[in-house]
Amino acid sequence: RQGFIGDCYLLCAFSAVARSRPQLVEAMLRPTGEGIYETTFYRRMGDGKFQPETVRVDGKVPVAAKDGRPIYVRTSPDAQGRMETWPMIAEKAYAAWKGGYHIMGEGGAVEDTLEELTGKPTRMLYISEHHPEVLWKMLALATREKWPATVCTWGRVERPGLDELGMHPNHIHIFLGVHALRGRRIVWLRDPFDKPTCGKLNLPDPDGVFTLSWENFLAYFAEIHINGRQIFEIPSPPHPSTTIMLALERCYVLHALELKLRRTMARDFQRVRIPADEYIFTAGSPPDFYYLIQSGAAGVEVRVKGSARKRRVGVLNAGDQF
Repeated sequence: RQGFIGDCYLLCAFSAVARSRPQLVEAMLRPTGEGIYETTFYRRMGDGKFQPETVRVDGKVPVAAKDGRPIYVRTSPDAQGRMETWPMIAEKAYAAWKGGYHIMGEGGAVEDTLEELTGKPTRMLYISEHHPEVLWKMLALATREKWPATVCTWGRVERPGLDELGMHPNHIHIFLGVHALRGRRIVWLRDPFDKPTCGKLNLPDPDGVFTLSWENFLAYFAEIHINGRQIFEIPSPPHPSTTIMLALERCYVLHALELKLRRTMARDFQRVRIPADEYIFTAGSPPDFYYLIQSGAAGVEVRVKGSARKRRVGVLNAGDQF
């Protein structure tokens, strides 16, 4: 369960890997004696390969002064009131690897974290860009092959009313599987929050597990992250999710313009294909064009102060403009 820190991305990655590949968790945490543990994470290098790096930490974790309960990640106690310790030690080791709890708690990208735990690439799929049948095929294969996977909801702007439905906006969930029951397609998920919310669509059990219809999953979830090299072998033809005119109609910046003028603007747009990992512009660049994403996504990154490392702070999807 998630504690008082914004690391749902990490806990979802932990949970997804532990459920699908428990042997990786056993290999990742190694006691060396005298209460010291060695933990291995994987750093993606410029050539796409993953370099293992080892972190050593002790078994002490921050606890609340009032009751002695861990203030960060914790697990549900068993019948004797005991909790699993490996998530707490693994979270502490990851924090040490990243530079501290305060840095780790600023949030992160679960697709990157899955790679850091397994040393294998993650395929991130924007649901609006892919045909539903292709997505179902991928998720069914991930269920059968037990590949670690997570999913993420839309934000409040894109899907107003998410909170009333019982789902947090821009929130990572652990993917548990899909199956078809009497002609209906069902998605199984788990919310990592310590106290999962309830609503019209989300009625979780005490462990945060709940189900959604395939239609509701497609409507309220924005991303799928599947870890493993084999997932990249499944082709997914382009599936544009929006038209230029529809995107302009939804753009609040242009609402003051007459519909006729917006239609004229739509005809004047030029389509361009931008390769993956290519920067469109950086801070300080002079403005050149008005961009509208018809298919694909663009990441927004900021440079970490005092470092050459960049941190992703947002993602622009089909229909977004800048």
